[in-house]
Amino acid sequence: MKKELDSDSLPEVIKCVLMALLLLGIAAGTAIAAQEQPPLPTSYWGYVTENGILKSGISITVHDAAGTQVASTTSNQDGLYQVTVPWDDPATPQDEGVVEDETITIRTNGRTATSRKIDEKGTNKNLDLAVPAASSGDDSSGGSSGSSGSSGSSGGSGVTSGENFNNIEKTETRDNSLIADKPVTYKFTTIEGGIYEIAATGTENENDISIRVERLKGISSLVKEPAPGTVYSYVNIWAGTKKIKEGLIRFNIENSWITSNGIASSDVKLLRWDGSTWIRLETAERSKDATHTYYEARTETFSSFAISGVKEDAVATATPGAAVTGAPTVTPATTSAAATTPPVKAPAIPAWITMIVIFTMAVYFMVMRKKEGGK
Repeated sequence: MKKELDSDSLPEVIKCVLMALLLLGIAAGTAIAAQEQPPLPTSYWGYVTENGILKSGISITVHDAAGTQVASTTSNQDGLYQVTVPWDDPATPQDEGVVEDETITIRTNGRTATSRKIDEKGTNKNLDLAVPAASSGDDSSGGSSGSSGSSGSSGGSGVTSGENFNNIEKTETRDNSLIADKPVTYKFTTIEGGIYEIAATGTENENDISIRVERLKGISSLVKEPAPGTVYSYVNIWAGTKKIKEGLIRFNIENSWITSNGIASSDVKLLRWDGSTWIRLETAERSKDATHTYYEARTETFSSFAISGVKEDAVATATPGAAVTGAPTVTPATTSAAATTPPVKAPAIPAWITMIVIFTMAVYFMVMRKKEGGK
């Protein structure tokens, strides 16, 4: 014999059915909203130079593999740019943008500065750019331009920096081809005072390797404590390869600074931050003229440095054989809106889900009122 539902159990059944509909509606709406969310963009930022000098008002355009322009911006008064590259939604291939694993081309003033595979969705990459010489031609067809010299200013060839760009006073990037077990000289001309030359020795032959020098306004954002002694300047040095055996860093200091701070010229040292403490590098005085004293320091790693007047026993000495690393793979820590990835807006709740919720609540309260009135 069938067991009929009495009047008391009927509201409970209705309530369960309505609750199930509500949960199904929310789940379906969430799935649709997720599908409607636009793909995250990829952002690039950095400094634009021309002949080693920071340049404002430079047009930067990004082109997909077919040569179609997908993004553009202009460098600001500090030579800084930031551009956001959209991604294609696979469901709507007619939309503008680039697809995963596609090679994009970035041009400065209409000439190819660099070509690279698009970085992952949602990433924010530091990528310095240089305006190629006019002789390299306007590469509007999308091909890549070649390097015209062994030690020219460059777009970075993969050099990245973890430094807060608001703390960078000046930067200069130079290209050269490394030779196994033979020093190759990189000359820096636009950063007055401090590092003017780096002789890098590679572990193997490599073409078009960039080295970037950053003169900082203060202590590096990557360092936990100030350098010991009387600091002349803080600098970062990054290389576009990990295959460097040794680097000879050559720098100069004004004689007037040494005298005014009561420092012996032999106390001037180059210090390197090793991730937890400052290490004194082997530093030697090379020469001296009427205005400057010239030094050379040996390192096996490029990272954050400080030029300081410090006594021999005030800091630990570098131990030979340290692992060589390139620039750190960290996201630039910056408070500037220009160097952050634009936030993606949360998808709105579809109207039909709101209607289901309102309808369910109305029916539920009507049933409950009827049940209470029948008691």
